[in-house]
Amino acid sequence: MFLQDDRSDFSLSSRSVQTDESDPRPLQRDLHQDTDRRISDRLLDLSISPAIGRVRDATSVFRARLLLDRLDRDRRLIRPIRTQDVHALAERFFLQTAYSQVHDQPDKAFWSALESWLESEGLLDGSGMDAWSLLHGLEAVVVAGGRVRHDVGASIGPTLTSRHHRSTREDDWSSSDRLARGDSLIDEVGASGAVETTEDQDDLLWGVAAEWHRPVGMRTQVDASFNAYLDTDGTPDEGRYQTQASVVHLVGERWAAWGTLSHDRQPRFAGGGSGYWGVHANAGIAWYLEDHWSLGLDVNHLQDSRASDFYRGTSATLRVDFRRGALDAPGLIDPVRPLN
Repeated sequence: MFLQDDRSDFSLSSRSVQTDESDPRPLQRDLHQDTDRRISDRLLDLSISPAIGRVRDATSVFRARLLLDRLDRDRRLIRPIRTQDVHALAERFFLQTAYSQVHDQPDKAFWSALESWLESEGLLDGSGMDAWSLLHGLEAVVVAGGRVRHDVGASIGPTLTSRHHRSTREDDWSSSDRLARGDSLIDEVGASGAVETTEDQDDLLWGVAAEWHRPVGMRTQVDASFNAYLDTDGTPDEGRYQTQASVVHLVGERWAAWGTLSHDRQPRFAGGGSGYWGVHANAGIAWYLEDHWSLGLDVNHLQDSRASDFYRGTSATLRVDFRRGALDAPGLIDPVRPLN
């Protein structure tokens, strides 16, 4: 439901003075206009989305495989890796956070238990892991920070959304028109007013939401989602259809590449008028250098249409990410800086 309320105030003033038409001084005119605009928006969404299916976090499987691969490269393993080794290790990584419930030093307890299990399974000899192997196992895949979610599974289900949107625009304006000859006022007209426009939009939308996630091997993650909404009155007003697909691929432990394609379509807006459609494509690559330095390249392409307006644009961004840091302890160590 769409409602619009307009309110306005207006005032006009004028003043004229008799002058001598034979005065040779030229006429001077001064026009002045001033507008003060204030805009406020309020949006409230409440959604219920029961789903059939299951999407779960598979990060523990990724960490298990990564640890075994690193131990193998560090030549700490004494036998080949089997599939059941990865599954059993992933189950233990899944329980890692629970160690904090019973230990004051949960990391120490977890890695001690993990080392004992690796020895009992014949993956490590009795000497355990040295300092380098342990630190290498703890080290995160730095290029994946914040970019890769290791989700797996699918779900689909109905969704019901209640939405309230209020937009208020206030315009206060004034104008003056002054005609003078030299210092003598001939005519002056002034006007001022205020206009307030409030738009309220309340919708109850129903639809369907679906998502699908799949890791492809250790280094690639594929995700897709689809959402469709219609107004409860059955008309396409405020209906919306959104589709998105993305893929992320890790290249070694320093490189990551990703691509995203999304489509958004709204047939009509509430209150009438043409709707909107848009396609957005994004691709990028990131390279972790060392310490607080990394490089990145993003390419974006956008096409969208609103009513009779059509936009197409492509942009490329080369990023150099750097976080400042310094460690100074005169008399103890030399100054420490990133990349130093």
